[in-house]
Amino acid sequence: MICNNRTIFFVYFLLTIIFCSSIHAQNSICANPTPFCTDNPMNFPAAVGAGQAQAGINYGCLGSQPNPSWFFMQIGSSGTIRINISAAQDVDFIAWGPFASLNNVCNNLNPGSQIPNAPGGLSNGCSFSGSPTETLIIPNAVVGQFYVVLVTNFSGATQNITMNQTNANGPGAGATNCGVICTLTPVASGPICPGGSATLSATTGTSITSYTWTGPGLNNSTSLTNIAVSGMTASTTYTLMGSTAAAGCQATAVVTVVPFPIYNVTPLSTAVCQNGSFLA
Repeated sequence: MICNNRTIFFVYFLLTIIFCSSIHAQNSICANPTPFCTDNPMNFPAAVGAGQAQAGINYGCLGSQPNPSWFFMQIGSSGTIRINISAAQDVDFIAWGPFASLNNVCNNLNPGSQIPNAPGGLSNGCSFSGSPTETLIIPNAVVGQFYVVLVTNFSGATQNITMNQTNANGPGAGATNCGVICTLTPVASGPICPGGSATLSATTGTSITSYTWTGPGLNNSTSLTNIAVSGMTASTTYTLMGSTAAAGCQATAVVTVVPFPIYNVTPLSTAVCQNGSFLA
């Protein structure tokens, strides 16, 4: 069997797209927020056609909550954090905190935990304006605290939303703990022929404290690289799960099995004379 690098790259690229799309879809509910790190701007595809945010939560100034995307932050350096939220068309947001942890946090999103809007821009925790640009201001954040942020794509447009700390490294500025971000990039060797062997490996974020592979023949392996799998007769998906002190993530790698070709030999002529020949 002959495999080329272009085929392998395409398979890996397709899996990356699927994985990224899956991660984005998971943060449409409060229980699965995506971690936000202020070290680098976050640019993500806005939810479209996702309906309203879940019931049972007090959404403060938001008259409606269409196409929700949930995030959380843990404070790494004390101080004020100012975050610009922008898109091409109307977006809105609300933020709650501080919380000591994320445990049961979705049951505590109420007026008492919402970041207030203060005159003079000293704090700003909710906006339902028609603007494509909003500003979240968290005053006096303290190391270790958690904050939860809901961003909505009010316009319903297919667009990307950017979140970026605008006062980073400024006087009195705080910062987030980027160690909570859980990132996994699994890779499977192959393609292989039926019955052949392949290896699974992955790279992860430095903050991940544990990881587990699951799939046929792995028995919940906790090794990260050079995991051997063999004897497969069909393409197989393996899942790698990781966790940090505050978040978890998972990604999949597929070992592609290319079936042996099947040849059917049909003689073109079945009647021949003695010492003659035929074509097959």
